[in-house]
Amino acid sequence: MPATELYRKTKLAAFHIICVMDKGPVAYRLEDVVRLRKPHACGGFEWRVVRLGADRVLSTTFGSSSQLFAHAPGLPPGSYDLTVTNPNGYAGALAAAYRVLGPAATDLYGFPYELTSARLQEVVGTGTWLLCVVHRLGGAAPLTNVAVDFYLGSPNRAGQKIGRGLIASLAPNGLAGTQVAWTPEQAGSFEIYAVIDPEQQIAESNETNNTLRSWVTVAPVTPVDTAPPVVNAVNAAPSYYSTQAPVGVSASDPAPSSGLGWLYFLTWEFVPSINDWLVMEESGWLPYAPGTVLRVFDWPGPRFLEVYAADRAKNVSDPAGWGYFNYIPPSDFLLTGESRWYLFALLPGDHFQADLRINWPDADLYLWGEDGTRHAFSANDGSAAERIDFVAAADGWYWLEVYAYADYPSFFLSPVITANTARTGQPASIAPAAHTPRTAPGINLAQAPVAPSRVYRLPSIEGKVFLPQVTR
Repeated sequence: MPATELYRKTKLAAFHIICVMDKGPVAYRLEDVVRLRKPHACGGFEWRVVRLGADRVLSTTFGSSSQLFAHAPGLPPGSYDLTVTNPNGYAGALAAAYRVLGPAATDLYGFPYELTSARLQEVVGTGTWLLCVVHRLGGAAPLTNVAVDFYLGSPNRAGQKIGRGLIASLAPNGLAGTQVAWTPEQAGSFEIYAVIDPEQQIAESNETNNTLRSWVTVAPVTPVDTAPPVVNAVNAAPSYYSTQAPVGVSASDPAPSSGLGWLYFLTWEFVPSINDWLVMEESGWLPYAPGTVLRVFDWPGPRFLEVYAADRAKNVSDPAGWGYFNYIPPSDFLLTGESRWYLFALLPGDHFQADLRINWPDADLYLWGEDGTRHAFSANDGSAAERIDFVAAADGWYWLEVYAYADYPSFFLSPVITANTARTGQPASIAPAAHTPRTAPGINLAQAPVAPSRVYRLPSIEGKVFLPQVTR
């Protein structure tokens, strides 16, 4: 391919060019551009090709962004000059820029990026392999048992020898790889070296390109996470007036932590007719978030939340975290003799106030202890509002009952808890003459479990959970 100009886009620099007389590739590193006398069949005047001698242009093969391979048939062995001409007419010459070797001459070399480890990132204490590819330029017959020594650190600066790999056969103008086993002992970024033909048993045209250097990254050992996370707290308001219930969860994952991954919510509902709790809703595994909004059925009453956390290693918390809230609809009604139940946790000194606004005709308000003890009540006549004003003397669970004294009372309940009030004692409840206050709750609270019993254990995140069908 005739050419008129040869130039580099950058300033003239030293070139590394090796040619083989009759066969074999030539390797060089430059960004030469050839401007052709006429357009090439593929289009364009400029091509990245090397011109050797006065008129000779080599047939080249692309090897990489920094190297081409070419044959130099018919050139006698010896050194050749290279002239580079820039588009502005200025030229530069490099004496003895490349050498043409005889047909039997050979050279072994490699590329730093082909000296590597088996993984992108190694781990301390985990066995791996160091690998190196050796290229051969020229030669007349295959080479056997080509040695490659691997080092951690420079071999010229007391680097640690890792081992020796052998290439059983390396053909002329060929390439082959070898490897050695290695177990990293510490974390960090390390220089690794490969020395080709370390004893110089093979006569080469260039003995200065046999050492390769690269880097390998070693990560510290990551302990296997077998410790389940812990649900530290489940935070919900005592009462919600909407079926959308915001719930906050605080969880932690002990070391060695893989990180919090998921949350699972079981919502238990108290069913007075069976005096027990049933699982009414399950969230499935949700991505971990400190705040979650749960949807609840619009049946009034208390809910217990059983909350599990799972880490990214799929360890599930045990025991679960617990929380509670009450769903109080904006308006409600009952039949005569029926009750609506709500549950509240009080600490000593907590002030509990519950207001019942009645539209028609009559309902009363009672506060009971877990053992059925009546702590406070309000039993006004007709549609007069009811109020319980109570300060807890002991911590525990307290049941709030709305009792229908007459048919179809329509009412709205609004309980409020004020923590650690300065008030002391329990205000007396006064029963109007029109009503005789009840002395016992409508259900046996002594047998009503405050917290639901677990019906199953979560086997795993992927495991299926089957619950009995419950029909109201």
